[in-house]
Amino acid sequence: MNTYEPLDLSAFNDELAGKTLPILRNPTRGLRVKFLPATGVEFMACVAEILNCETGEVDALFVDYDAALFTWLFVPLVGDDGKIILPYVYELWDRHTETIVKGLRSVSSQRAILGSRPLPSQET
Repeated sequence: MNTYEPLDLSAFNDELAGKTLPILRNPTRGLRVKFLPATGVEFMACVAEILNCETGEVDALFVDYDAALFTWLFVPLVGDDGKIILPYVYELWDRHTETIVKGLRSVSSQRAILGSRPLPSQET
């Protein structure tokens, strides 16, 4: 099930505080793989999925904002050092994944998996 959360656009520019866009936080592995190399219609279809809208609605969401906002969110760039700079949505996705993985690795989760046995770090 897709999870969309509002992104406060002040992360891009303080002047946009309070303005939000719905952003997919838990993309499938398939979307992550096809998103970066996508171009044209396929790229816009990916962006629409990330924004929870139809492809034809994407431009309307950004009409009042600097074009740099769209680039920051969705377009990979090549830095001066030749390294790829991932779009900001990747940072959001990575944070979401990290939160889930940390929760799965918590002590309570480990106890549920191991039952009532002590954790290896607790054995004497």
